[in-house]
Amino acid sequence: MFSSKQLASNTLTSRRLLIFLCTLLTSACASQGTLPLKSRPSVDGVAIIGGAAKIGLKAPVDKARMSSDLKALLVGRGAVTVTPTSSVRQIVGAGPHDEMMAFYARHGHFAPYQVQRLMAADLSASQALAVRLESDLVERLPIQRRRIFNTAGEALAGREQRIFVTRRTTQLSATLLDLRNGRVIWTRQYRVAPETVLSSNHQIGESFTTSVAAAVANTLVHGMKDVSHPAPSPVGDSLLALLEEVAYNAPVKE
Repeated sequence: MFSSKQLASNTLTSRRLLIFLCTLLTSACASQGTLPLKSRPSVDGVAIIGGAAKIGLKAPVDKARMSSDLKALLVGRGAVTVTPTSSVRQIVGAGPHDEMMAFYARHGHFAPYQVQRLMAADLSASQALAVRLESDLVERLPIQRRRIFNTAGEALAGREQRIFVTRRTTQLSATLLDLRNGRVIWTRQYRVAPETVLSSNHQIGESFTTSVAAAVANTLVHGMKDVSHPAPSPVGDSLLALLEEVAYNAPVKE
């Protein structure tokens, strides 16, 4: 037979054991619900949302080509899983994707509900990348005039060299989103300004009008007399160079 003191002691011990077990169970449940983000499953890689051009630009831009070139450049970088724009459009839906890219073309960023749509879609990527053509300006620079010298270093009278330069300045922006929290984690702008140059030798002054031989020679060597600025370099070449910068510098997860 147990005394009243022994029964009270045993009851207290049982209560303590029960409280201890409940504490362990509660701690285990709490630890499972607050796992650090880095220990949760992840799908690295980048989804290309698409390419756009700022509203109002007149440059002939192939937006589908922008997206495909960017994909190829990212794949060429190596160790990067890329979801192409065609897949993003199919998963998100053609209508919502068109609306998304039109908004991006106008504002240079995505609306919060559009970012949420991307986060909710199964894009097999933890990041999303978009590019936008910001500006495209063609300039015909002032004509440069230079004296012409013979092999002895003497300036030739009545002759000059004219240099015509056409410059195309193109600027592209890029935005990289974290699809886990919807934040912009990287944004940059890149610019290139290639020049095309044409030079032509000309007879000037009275010597040109009085020398038939010089006029004939000038026509044979340089063609028509009305030489003007050359055509600018193709915008496609500039865009490819800019996309290379984006693909090389974007901190996409590998």
